[in-house]
Amino acid sequence: MDKNGFKNKVDVIFVGDFLNGFRNSLGICLLSACLKRAGFKNIKVCDQRFSKIKKLIKANRFTFIAFSTLSVYTRPYLRLAEKLKRKFPEVVTLFGGPHPTFMPEMIENYGVDAVCRGEAERALVEFLENYDYRNKKVPENVPGWWIKDFNGRIIKNNRAEIINDIDSLPDPDRSLFPPFGKLHFIFSRGCPGYCSFCAMPGMKHFYDKNFKDYFRTRSVDKTLAEIKSVVASFGRQNLFFHDSIFGLDRNWLKEFSRRYRLEVGLPFFCNSSINIVDHEYLQLLKSAGCKNIFFGLETADQEVRRRVLKKNFTNTDFFSVIKLARSYGLEVDVFILIGLPDGKLEDDLNSMAMAAEASSNYHNISVQVLCYLPGTSIRKKYQTFFPKDKEDFRFSRNVKYPVLNYKSLRKDLHLLYRLQSLTTLFAYLVIPGLGIRRTIFELPPKVVKLLIHLPVFHISNMLAKKIIKHDSFKKNKKYFSFFKK
Repeated sequence: MDKNGFKNKVDVIFVGDFLNGFRNSLGICLLSACLKRAGFKNIKVCDQRFSKIKKLIKANRFTFIAFSTLSVYTRPYLRLAEKLKRKFPEVVTLFGGPHPTFMPEMIENYGVDAVCRGEAERALVEFLENYDYRNKKVPENVPGWWIKDFNGRIIKNNRAEIINDIDSLPDPDRSLFPPFGKLHFIFSRGCPGYCSFCAMPGMKHFYDKNFKDYFRTRSVDKTLAEIKSVVASFGRQNLFFHDSIFGLDRNWLKEFSRRYRLEVGLPFFCNSSINIVDHEYLQLLKSAGCKNIFFGLETADQEVRRRVLKKNFTNTDFFSVIKLARSYGLEVDVFILIGLPDGKLEDDLNSMAMAAEASSNYHNISVQVLCYLPGTSIRKKYQTFFPKDKEDFRFSRNVKYPVLNYKSLRKDLHLLYRLQSLTTLFAYLVIPGLGIRRTIFELPPKVVKLLIHLPVFHISNMLAKKIIKHDSFKKNKKYFSFFKK
């Protein structure tokens, strides 16, 4: 049987935390598209339940189970991979994503056969094409991979080079995740910032690139072709552009703004940065059809923002940009971090108050407990406070996001978990029939403190998780404003 014959007998199963909202993974969709273009047609996705995965593993086929791994999911994924390898030793387990890129030593775990470091679109295809299907042996010399052979020997290959021409990549395979609510896109890679809590600066260092060499964007032609294709397939919905900073290349943005308005004409949401905004930038966004623009405030303490988080703008700068954006009729969404090192609960409440003052409405505030992620400079700075075990990535789950933080840095961490969950519930929940929305941002600080100390919180948190996952919740989405965004 030739190599193409083997491809027809290959199953690739992408595993993710789909039970908790991991529904729009453009990374997995793009990997699927690359595999299908290379002739690997049998691509599946599954949540992390062992019972469901084992039903997808079939005899007389080659099964590769691919984990797209964020640090907060490392522990459960490793446990699952070990369980799968003990039950199905012939299965090949692959780990990729930010965590393996910066922590490739995870390959030493029993359940891990190979880890991909860096961009995986070409590396994954090369791994599968070079796999020895006759003898069921993993390939040893594939750039971008650390690989464990049958004798337990670990082969550490050099990193693969970045994909300079991202126009050469196919459009993401969105058939894996039919869009719900918004259509999601990413058109560029890279960011000029050096935020201490973000892994993007770590990726630039990983590839030994400065921003100019690392930043890449799809051509306007490819961008618009993808948008039009997705809209034709899934209908006219709101669009969300997830680029770290949308329209960073001003010449690109000028062409996009002119053509998007004529060729697509749908409202869209995008991320931006306080440091790049001016009249021309906002005019181009507004002219194209931008509806919402997201900014990272992170904290109300501008000295902490500069010194700890490495974001260089003042509160005056922030409110000036917010005022300017509103003057163009754009709705403003604000992202903040709570649980910063050496901070207090009062500091976090001050940040929430400042975000509420700046945002267009309370729905447009995102609150996240700071995560100390591998590859970030803030993790390196405070690593002496963390567990000694390199793979002890314990996290605390709440309604919307898992969190990777440590009580050694914030003694009130349990309260911060509650605060994050409450902001999710209160900011988004619309009470049907009453015609009012009660939000945590409207409550006095003393009441907020009382709420996060209440034992009943644990019960409401548990119920909220179950409600959000339940089908009837989605069917009655008209009562929940975040499904209308």
